[in-house]
Amino acid sequence: MIYISNKKLPNRVWHRIPDLFDNFEFKEVTNVHMNKFLYCGRPSILGNPFSHLNDSIARFKCKQEEVIPNYEKWLNELNENSKEIKLLQKLKEYGLTKNLCLECWCKPKPCHLECIVRKIEKI
Repeated sequence: MIYISNKKLPNRVWHRIPDLFDNFEFKEVTNVHMNKFLYCGRPSILGNPFSHLNDSIARFKCKQEEVIPNYEKWLNELNENSKEIKLLQKLKEYGLTKNLCLECWCKPKPCHLECIVRKIEKI
């Protein structure tokens, strides 16, 4: 099972993606043993290279409402041999048998982690 969490919360509220990505109605989950946490914010391999903030370390600047759509487009255009896609393939395999929590600073606000989960589903 794959979960999404806000890294800055001390008690880490996990949002479960029911039935391996069948919808995005996130449910808060407690008392779940996480086998693995993976930080996916900047500057990680899956960090969003788009930002609307001037002081961000993101490679590309755009309007706030374009940040997540640009990330999803960028992610979907990656070559299947890219390091990002290879990592997503491993994450999918891992998430089928163990609890994996993807973390970023954004949740519960809109976040590129949702794009990552959709991409994992397509692999």
